[in-house]
Amino acid sequence: MKNPSFSRRFGGLKYKLFDTFKENKKTTLFLIIFCLIGLLTGIFTAIRYSNGASLINFNDFSLSQYLSGELGTGDLFFSRLLSTSVIVVLTLICSFSIFLIPVNFILVTYRAYLLTLNCSLIIIVNGLGGFVTCLLIIFPCQVISLLIICLFCSFSCKRAVLKRRYGSTCKIWDKFLITFIALVILNGIETLLLYFFSSKIILVL
Repeated sequence: MKNPSFSRRFGGLKYKLFDTFKENKKTTLFLIIFCLIGLLTGIFTAIRYSNGASLINFNDFSLSQYLSGELGTGDLFFSRLLSTSVIVVLTLICSFSIFLIPVNFILVTYRAYLLTLNCSLIIIVNGLGGFVTCLLIIFPCQVISLLIICLFCSFSCKRAVLKRRYGSTCKIWDKFLITFIALVILNGIETLLLYFFSSKIILVL
């Protein structure tokens, strides 16, 4: 039997999310466009440099560890945590001026680029096992992470616009904290899933 209280809360959260994107149609459209650019660029880059040798220092997944089969490690957790923390902090800073809004789109493009770059290289290196690992663990976690960052970017852009037009701003510190905690939890879940399942999937397949 469904819990009415949980259903109401989930429905309210879903409404707020859709309402936020609906209120910021232009921002949402730009976020989608830049995400697509980043996703496609990541795929083409991975195909072009399929050996991954020249890409190890340019992605937050520490590809060298992925190539050695060390997927669910503390180093990877803190590497991703550092990357997402920098992006969230920069997005927060962008909320203080309308002239910094383009930086938000660059950050989102970069995250989307990393997503498909890393997944594509893992698939190229590990074949079917890498594909299943990306499909079941890495891609879903990173897509959710990207959506959370996009949502925070929408709040950041809205705050910058309000500050410019009316001199007033909406609260963003609570959203910053929620975003950061959500990303940390998601990062932890992804790391645990990789630790327990990824090596088995790759070895079996």
